[in-house]
This record gives sequence, C-alpha cells and structure tokens, in this order.
Amino acid sequence: GDPSERIHEDKLRMLRAVRFASIFGFILDTNTMEAIRHEASKIDQISSERIGNELVRMLSHASRARAVALLVESKLLPELLPFGWYDPADWVGEPLQNRLNELQRLDSSNFEPAAVLLLRPCFERAAESSAIVEKRALLASRVCQIQERWKLTSQQRENMDWIIQNWETL
Repeated sequence: GDPSERIHEDKLRMLRAVRFASIFGFILDTNTMEAIRHEASKIDQISSERIGNELVRMLSHASRARAVALLVESKLLPELLPFGWYDPADWVGEPLQNRLNELQRLDSSNFEPAAVLLLRPCFERAAESSAIVEKRALLASRVCQIQERWKLTSQQRENMDWIIQNWETL
C-alpha cells in the first residue's frame, strides 16, 4: 500500500521498516523513506516501551550499524534521543563512519554496549566538562534520561550503568 497511509495508521511501522531493512538487507524505496522522514517528528506518539523494544532489537542484532545508518538517514535518530542530545555534526561524514565502524566491530549480541556506543557523542560532550563531580552528575543524568525515555528493564539499566561507570577504563 501507500507508505504514507501505512505509517499514518501506525507510527511504529517507521521503526519496524528500519529494523527489517537492516536485518534482511532491504533497501527502503524512495516513497517509504520520504514517508518516514515526513512523519519522523511524530514518533513520540508511540509508547516509550514500544520504541525502546524496537531499539533494543535493532542494537542487539549484528546489523546494528546499518540500523543506525538508516535511523540517521530517515531523520528518526534525533527524535529518539532526549531534547538537546542530537548534534548533527556527530552524524555526518567521518564522525558517522567512525561510529558505524565501532558498532559493526562490536562482537556482542547484548543491547547495552551498542547503546553506549550509539550514545557516545553525548557522553563525550559530558566528559569535556571541567569538574569531575559535575561531569559524573551530568553523565548520570543523561544516562537516566535515556533509560527512562526508552523504558529499559532493570537489568538493562544496571548493565548500562556499569559500562558508563567504567567508561574511561574500557
């Protein structure tokens, strides 16, 4: 059917299209990509649990780099992050390619390491803060925001917290 109509009926189809395209190696046709871009700002009409579930499935799969590339291309990524987290400069050219390469090299089917790599630009900006106490508070606040926004499970939260606490060592 018409991509715009299908997405209008269920906004979650935008994320599913990205997930299926990345997992199965599909290329989203022009009309579908345009419909997703047009509706991307309405992704917040979907429950946080459903969004989080789709992101966990995307980032847990070996095709996670392709999924992130499609999230960027479709304009969905800025809508999935808390306000002020998305800096377009982090998601073009060499910075984008470096992030995609890191995600592709990740040898894990666990969601949490991939999520931390995806969110790395935000964490790096927090780390640029001069005071250590201020840096840790900002980082903790941002991690909590994303965990709440994506409605992560307690285990996912604990695993992410551990990775973040050990960020500099890792």
